[in-house]
Amino acid sequence: MLQYIKMRFFHVIEFMNSNNFFSLWGEIIYFQRTCIQLEKDLKYFSPSNIYTQHTDLTIIKIDSTTFSEKKFIHKSKARYLKALQYLKKGYSGYGIVRKNEVIGDIWCFTCHKPPDIHPDLVLLNIKCTLNECYLFDMYISPQERGNKNVAAYFESIVLSDLSKKGYEKVYGYVWADNVPALWLHRIIKWKEKRKLKINRFLGFKKIS
Repeated sequence: MLQYIKMRFFHVIEFMNSNNFFSLWGEIIYFQRTCIQLEKDLKYFSPSNIYTQHTDLTIIKIDSTTFSEKKFIHKSKARYLKALQYLKKGYSGYGIVRKNEVIGDIWCFTCHKPPDIHPDLVLLNIKCTLNECYLFDMYISPQERGNKNVAAYFESIVLSDLSKKGYEKVYGYVWADNVPALWLHRIIKWKEKRKLKINRFLGFKKIS
């Protein structure tokens, strides 16, 4: 519980450094916010022709040793604490790294040795089978956003790795009012399945 409170505290501080109070409030409470449910077929996915290679960046798997052995540090204190929570839940993570600093991460729920089911799957009524997975909570450091398509490069490499592991389909969602994220997923050619209206009060989400 203490770790969760610390994570939320640092999240607010870091969010306010890049945004404003009204943006923060809009992330905590919203009504009738449009969510676009996404699917991506991975059977023939290849990142070879998606954006320029970034020779100064490395994609890593985030596991229980990533931070404990001091090999890498996370640029965001809030994301570091969130990563520890996700690992406890059994989720898999990927990080994008410059030198030894994690500048972004993304998380994945799979049904192999399943952890607690991800609440988004219940909310969106997604049935995730053994050869499918759910990709969620992508983060790129504010200083890196828009930097030579780092986000698209990162996501395409992650999708390629999931495809190599035998996953045939990946699910996700994006907020319709998050224009940069929406265009990122359109460029990588996610299929937009349906739109839903979501209400949130503090930590509780519900389809309206």
